[in-house]
Amino acid sequence: MRCNVYERGLRLLPIAMMMAGALLCAGCEDGDDGVEDFFDDTPVDTDGRSVSTNNIYITPLSVTLDTDGLQAVFTAHEGRGPYTWSVSDPSRGSIHVDAWSQGLYTRLTKGDNSVTVRDSSGHWDVALVSQPDGAVTDALVVSPSSCTLSGSTNAVVLTAAGGAPPYAWSVEYNTGRVSPDAGENTVYTRTDYSGGDNIVWCRDSKGNKAYAVIHQE
Repeated sequence: MRCNVYERGLRLLPIAMMMAGALLCAGCEDGDDGVEDFFDDTPVDTDGRSVSTNNIYITPLSVTLDTDGLQAVFTAHEGRGPYTWSVSDPSRGSIHVDAWSQGLYTRLTKGDNSVTVRDSSGHWDVALVSQPDGAVTDALVVSPSSCTLSGSTNAVVLTAAGGAPPYAWSVEYNTGRVSPDAGENTVYTRTDYSGGDNIVWCRDSKGNKAYAVIHQE
């Protein structure tokens, strides 16, 4: 009788050990070590590309900066911080890091560049920066380049051409105003039939300037 109980116990022992092991493992899959996460094969769509869940990636994936001094903000996601940032050609652009998750890139001169971000586990991603030479084929001009407002005439239509649209308008003195202050055309109106000359400035997207002289009698 004792042998029968002992034998039944031996048969049940492996089953009990297997159940206990299953319960222990059920709560410890991956845990906090993140090994499986970094090499997870489940794709997620991010800005038109596929990345692995929890792998570091950068947004935006590419930008175009047409003029020296223009800037773009890049943001790092996922991975394991802290991140480190770099540019492929420091003579063409610089990167300023804010709280290690964002980098402010500044164009210094023409020529394509790239921004690389790496996490503390060695994973990395790259964003491309297109930096064309920004040459302007046609000079920016404002027409008419000068006009005279006299008597009851207190407004004139000005038109911008050439350069690199879009255009922005402004006045030198408060004896007149422009509306709208952006676009191909604007209307200059003198203030309360003010006298004295004024200047209307037009600026294009590359920083080029042109102007019209307004004579006010």
